[in-house]
Amino acid sequence: MSSVIDDSAREQQLAVIEESGWGHVPRLVQPRNFTFWVTGFLLLIGASNWYLDTQDAIAAYPTELAQGVAYFALLGAFILWIIIRLDRRRGRRVRPPGDHRRDA
Repeated sequence: MSSVIDDSAREQQLAVIEESGWGHVPRLVQPRNFTFWVTGFLLLIGASNWYLDTQDAIAAYPTELAQGVAYFALLGAFILWIIIRLDRRRGRRVRPPGDHRRDA
């Protein structure tokens, strides 16, 4: 028995891996996915409940709320910048194991 895989079997293996979507970058917005809509609906319910619960505090402390939102946005931007800098695979396609072909 030979340990060498013939070309047709190798091509079939790569075709199956490509069809499975392994190594493709996932997308956040997936309107055909039911889970996307359920998650969006739950986020809207949570945001509306948060607004109704904090409506009195928002009216009482507008300056402090604006300052807190600004600090939170700056901190979030800083953390996002760090994550982008640390992400070494950003913009690159992940290859299946054993796939040594070059991108055309």
